[in-house]
Amino acid sequence: MDKTTTWLVRVAATVVIGAGIMFSLGFLSKLPFGFGSSKPSTRDMAYQEIKRKYDAALARSEKMMDLYQLSGKKEHCNASFFSILKVGRYALEMGEYMNWQGLERSKKDEINQQITEAEKTRLRVCRDAF
Repeated sequence: MDKTTTWLVRVAATVVIGAGIMFSLGFLSKLPFGFGSSKPSTRDMAYQEIKRKYDAALARSEKMMDLYQLSGKKEHCNASFFSILKVGRYALEMGEYMNWQGLERSKKDEINQQITEAEKTRLRVCRDAF
């Protein structure tokens, strides 16, 4: 082999070895054009689980509120408000995973206020249910 071919082989081997090391250490996964691992982190999976629970609680609260409006039964009243409270608590948990900072702290306080108001409303409304 002549000198040019030798240097080309050395450079190609260096590039391949360097790319392998970067891939194994995770540098390429941070590049914008999509190399590397797309495996979700544990934090992402936990957020998705809370999001799933949030969506289910929201659907249940709407269903129970409809049942309460149709029947007027106290158990439907309590179930609908407890589901609304769960929705608020899941919203707070999702906010913790989104790392609320600065102005978004007011959002957390707003959700806490809404949870408190929903509890007061539940106590007042469900007591008057049939």
